[in-house]
Amino acid sequence: MKALRIFMMVMLLALPLFASQAMAQPTITCPPSIPPGIYTYHENGGPYSTDPNKWEADAGSGQIINAVIVFSTPAGITATIDFITPTGGRTADGYMEITVADHCQPSGNIVLEAQTTAGNVTCSFPVTLINNDPVFDNCPITLHTMDWNDPAGGTPPYPFDIDASDVDVGDVLTYSPVTVPAGMTIDANTGVITWNPICSDVSAVPYNVVVRVTDQCGAFDDCSYQVEVTNPATFSCPKDEEQKTIGTYTTLTNWNVYSGDGGINIASVAVTGALPPGISAASVSGAVGIGTPSATGTVDYTVSDPCLSGGTINLVATDNCIPPNTIQCAFEVTL
Repeated sequence: MKALRIFMMVMLLALPLFASQAMAQPTITCPPSIPPGIYTYHENGGPYSTDPNKWEADAGSGQIINAVIVFSTPAGITATIDFITPTGGRTADGYMEITVADHCQPSGNIVLEAQTTAGNVTCSFPVTLINNDPVFDNCPITLHTMDWNDPAGGTPPYPFDIDASDVDVGDVLTYSPVTVPAGMTIDANTGVITWNPICSDVSAVPYNVVVRVTDQCGAFDDCSYQVEVTNPATFSCPKDEEQKTIGTYTTLTNWNVYSGDGGINIASVAVTGALPPGISAASVSGAVGIGTPSATGTVDYTVSDPCLSGGTINLVATDNCIPPNTIQCAFEVTL
C-alpha cells in the first residue's frame, strides 16, 4: 500500500506537466481557399496577396513562435510572408504574397512552416496555374486566289498578315508553317505570310495551307485554308462564222493571246481536239508574235460537207513556262 501511495503522489505531481505538454502542441493554418479556385493564375505576374485570407500560427501555452517560413512552392511560383502579428510571441499571423514566374508549370501546393519552441508544424494550400491556348483572329474562311505573277492583286492580297491573340497577358506568340506550298514563308514574330509564286505554280487544284501559332507554354492553334494560283493569260478566238459551200476558208477575224507576261512568252498556238461534222481540216495560219508575250493570227479550215451541222473548233495556246501552262478558246463554224 505504501508503494501505491507513493506512485499516486508522483502521478499527481506530474499531471500539470502532462497537461502543459498537451496544451503546448503548436498549430498553423494556411490561408483558406475561399472562394474555391481563388489562387488560380493564368499569366505571369504579381505579387498577388491572399488578403483577406490569412495564415495563423499558435505555438501553444507557454511556447514561442521563433519563425514562420515558406517551406516549399510549386515550380514557377515564389512566395513571401507578409506579417500582421510578428513572431516572438505565442501567436503570429499574416498574408501571403504570391508571384508567378512561369504559369506554364504544373499546379501544386505552397507549404508554410511554423518553427516554435514546442516543435515545427506545417500547412499547405493549393495554387492552380493555367495556360490558355492562343487563337487565330483572322483565319481565312474562303479560298484565296491569285495570278501567279501578281500576288499583291490576289484576294486577299499577299503579303497577308494573319493575327492571333492570347488571353494570357504577356504570353509570347510564335508563328510557323505546318503545310505550305514551296516558297511560302511566315514571319515567326508578326505572322505575315509572303509568297511570290512562279509560273509553274499554276494549278487546277488549290494548295492547302496550314499555319500554326504557339505560345511560350507550347499550346497552339492551327489555321487552315486554300490558295488557288491562276494563269493570268488571256486568249480570244476568231468570231463565229457561217459557210454554205465546200471549200477552204480563212477566218475573217483573228485570234489573240497574251501570256500575262512576267517574263513568259507564247510558245505555240494550235487547233486541238476533234473537228466538228462537215469540217475535215483546220490549222493556225498567219501567226505573228510567237516567242513573245503576245501573239495573233487566223485559222484556216476546210468545209468538206456543208450538209452537216458544223460546230466548235478549239484552239490551245502554250507558253514557255517549265512545265508549260496552256489556255484554250473556241469559236463556231455553222454549216
